[in-house]
Amino acid sequence: MDFKNLSKRTYIILGILTLLILLVGVPAFVNYLMSVHIVKVYGDVPAWIGFLGTYIGSILSGAITLIGVILTLKHSERQSKIAGALAKTEARRDSLPIMISHAEESLDIIRECLQHINVLERIKNHNPHVFLFILDDCYNFLQTEESKEFHTRLAESNKIMRNHMLKIDKDAYQLFRDFENKLGGCYEDNIDPLHINATFLQVDLWDKHLEKEENIGKPRDFALLSTISLDSEEIIRLKKLRDDIINNERIYLYQYYDIYKELQRSLEEMLLRFSEEFSM
Repeated sequence: MDFKNLSKRTYIILGILTLLILLVGVPAFVNYLMSVHIVKVYGDVPAWIGFLGTYIGSILSGAITLIGVILTLKHSERQSKIAGALAKTEARRDSLPIMISHAEESLDIIRECLQHINVLERIKNHNPHVFLFILDDCYNFLQTEESKEFHTRLAESNKIMRNHMLKIDKDAYQLFRDFENKLGGCYEDNIDPLHINATFLQVDLWDKHLEKEENIGKPRDFALLSTISLDSEEIIRLKKLRDDIINNERIYLYQYYDIYKELQRSLEEMLLRFSEEFSM
C-alpha cells in the first residue's frame, strides 16, 4: 500500500481501527494465554482483570490526550496562517497608494520618452541629413551629437524610472529589467553590425592600399585612409554600408518606440490591478 497517497480521512479511519484492534485484541490474547496455559501465569483472574482495566484505560487516556494535543496544534497552526495572511493583506493594502504613485510617475516618464522618439523621427523625416550614426572621411563609425543628446536624455529618464519601478514591487522591477534588456538587444541587432562592418571596411582598405613596406610592423593608422582613392567595387561597398546605416537606424528608432510602448501597456495593466485591489 502506498501510504503517501492516502487521504487524511483514510488515516483517521485506519487509526481508529488500529486502536479498536489493540483494545479488543490485547485482552483477548492475554485471556487466551491464561486459558491454554502455554506460559505460567502469575496471579488470579481478578488481578488480571484489574490490570487489563488499567491497561485499557491508560491507552484510551493517552490516545485522547494525543488527539487533543494534535487538534490543538492544528488549530493553532491554522489560526497562525490566517493571522499571517491577514497581516500580509493589510500591509499590501497600506502600501498600494505608494505603489500606485510610483507606477503613475513611471508612466509619465514613458510618455516623455515616447515624445522624444517622435520628435527625433519628425526631425529626421524633414531633414534627411540628420543621422544618429555616420562614417567620417576615414570610415570610422561615429555617433552624432543628435544621437548622443537623444540617448543621454533617454538614459537619464530610464534611471529615474528604474528607481520608481524598484519601489513598486519585484514584478515591476523585473518588468523594467526585461525592458532594459530589450533596448540593449535592439542596439546589438541594428547598430553593432554596422560598427563591425565599418571596421572590416577599414581593415580591408588598409591591407589593400596602405600595407606597404614602410608600414609593416607598425599599428594601423586609419587616419591615412582619407588620402586613398577607392575603386568602383569599394565605392559600391561604401555606399551599401551607408545605406545600411540609414535603414538600420530607422528600424532602430521604430523598435525603440515599440519597446517603450510595450512597457507602457504592461505598466498600465499593472496600475489597473493595483487600483482594483485597493478598491476591494
